[in-house]
Amino acid sequence: MQAKSRDNRQASFLYPDLLDQLNPAHPLLKLAKKIPWQRFEDEFAGLYSQAGRPAKPIRLMVGLMMLKQLENLSDERVVEAWVANPYFQAFCGETRFHWKLPCNPSDFVYFRKRIGEETLQLFKRVHKQKRTDKNKVYSLHEPDVLCIGKGKEHKKYEFGRKASLVVTKTTGVIVGALSFTENVYDGNTLPEVLEQTWQITGTCPQVAICDRGYRGRKRVGDTEILTPRRSKKSDTPSQRRKARERFRRRAGIEPVIGHVKHDHRMARNFLKGVLGDAINLFMAAAAFNFRTWMRRLAQLFALSLVILLAGTKKVQGRYAVV
Repeated sequence: MQAKSRDNRQASFLYPDLLDQLNPAHPLLKLAKKIPWQRFEDEFAGLYSQAGRPAKPIRLMVGLMMLKQLENLSDERVVEAWVANPYFQAFCGETRFHWKLPCNPSDFVYFRKRIGEETLQLFKRVHKQKRTDKNKVYSLHEPDVLCIGKGKEHKKYEFGRKASLVVTKTTGVIVGALSFTENVYDGNTLPEVLEQTWQITGTCPQVAICDRGYRGRKRVGDTEILTPRRSKKSDTPSQRRKARERFRRRAGIEPVIGHVKHDHRMARNFLKGVLGDAINLFMAAAAFNFRTWMRRLAQLFALSLVILLAGTKKVQGRYAVV
């Protein structure tokens, strides 16, 4: 049976709050404020039954396991240190100082079996990772988040998921939107996103105009890949003009990406996990297409109304002359 939280901070004349007696600048107290304790409560609540003897509070057991790893202590030693160290107790959510052991060291065995190895591996991975390591964990609640180098002066890195969009050259409609689980090279995203485009539209583009980040590939299936390059001396003025027009049109995808990010919730995803990232991207692309369709429909209606009014005035004028 799950124990109730001990976060009861009612003031007492005889027993002042533990946090009021400690240094708020202590690293453990600062760390405690950054850890999403409620998330542990929500995630582990389903692992407890509603009957039986009450278990130790989740905040207490999770905090003790973190302190055990931080201080490199054994199960027996960490509970002994907890009794002697008020900062340990405050880190684990206690509001009063306790003189007894918080739990039996054997309780750690049962708690680890209850929550499973995969939860423990995540925290061990975060604790051991170094600044120069690859595939680091940047978020505990979204461990699959990637650090993507943008190569821009104002924004060198972004944290999230790599995505690829396919936009038609003339109409600006998004016909492909795919999220990737790894930080792959841009050119390697083309086969999958072009395959998705074929599944959605039933046709395969003959030419794909990409930026220099996709250089290295000349063809993917039946699609020719074009990236900007320096003009050759042998190029005719017509060829150079055609190339400029093509890649100028390719630059038009940047505003599309901006609108999808800031107007349709792709910049900040509130859906959980890898699947949530893919769903959010696809829904954002669909919302952009819906908005584009509605705007053009309104423009068409306004144009039709103007033409109708202009024709009515001409007829009225003609009849006035008669």
